[in-house]
Amino acid sequence: WHQQVLALLEQHVMRVHKYGDFDSGRRGTVDPVFAAQICLRCWIRMNENEPGASQWLIAWLKRRLEISNDAESPHRLACAAFARALLWPKKQSESKETDLCLAEQMNFPNLFVIELSHSCCGLVEAVPKEAWQS
Repeated sequence: WHQQVLALLEQHVMRVHKYGDFDSGRRGTVDPVFAAQICLRCWIRMNENEPGASQWLIAWLKRRLEISNDAESPHRLACAAFARALLWPKKQSESKETDLCLAEQMNFPNLFVIELSHSCCGLVEAVPKEAWQS
């Protein structure tokens, strides 16, 4: 199952190359932020009793996205999709768990979140439409 989740991340998030792929609602396409959220939530459920699973995923993401602490990633759009999926919680709800951002639910360290945010710095795609349209 893990390989299938990683393959879905590759197909729908890592391969995003156009700004229009975000929030497009085009028929036959998958929004990369939605795909990242679904795959990461699946990762959480599959690895509830595996303490090292998040660290493994962080290492995989850093390698695959070429994230470093001193430069932008060459995969800025994919980084923006992951940043938006991990850092912006869904709309407020009654459940305390959904008020946490996905990065908190996955116990991702702050340093990785900062590096991910820096790697797509300046892209409005890293922020939900609702936050920048008002």
